[in-house]
Amino acid sequence: MRRFLANTLFSKVRSAKMTLENNIEAIQELIHKHNVDAQDFKECFVNKSISGPFKHLASYEDYEIAQTAALPAAENSSTLPKLQTITQEVRKLKVENAELKSKINHLGKNTGDIEEEKVWKSKLGSKYEELPGMIDKVKENLHRIQEQAKLAQPLKIKLQHPYQYSKWDKIHEPNNVVNNVLVDDVTNYKGVN
Repeated sequence: MRRFLANTLFSKVRSAKMTLENNIEAIQELIHKHNVDAQDFKECFVNKSISGPFKHLASYEDYEIAQTAALPAAENSSTLPKLQTITQEVRKLKVENAELKSKINHLGKNTGDIEEEKVWKSKLGSKYEELPGMIDKVKENLHRIQEQAKLAQPLKIKLQHPYQYSKWDKIHEPNNVVNNVLVDDVTNYKGVN
């Protein structure tokens, strides 16, 4: 149930994010168009700089701020520059998106752990309480074996005295030679390991 709710909320956030991204792209196109128009307008001046009365046309943000400042107080309090408002909303949605992703990951891990715990409780019964201690002991033993394996060295093994073969052994089992016990490659067939 939690996963379903998280997935539906995540899909709503994703669709809202897509809508905001489309709006941001449209605004960026308007900004680019305004900047091009402002540059053309700037080229009309002799010294290539905008004089004081036209400073609000230097960038799109300044133009938006100047427009909101020109509105009556009732409208001005509720209207912020569109670009700033949308970027704030996008930031909020990104934070919310990250939180939801972490919650989904956390829920996914918890449900798996809970299901595994139920399975082990049903299998082990009353012995389930001893499981963490047993797991720790197994880990300690594996660590000890690993340390011993690091210290291990191959032994120099050879036969104590030569073996005398009978005629039957030489004819019927020619590969059954004592020296082959120490050979571990494809030349020697081993029936039992």
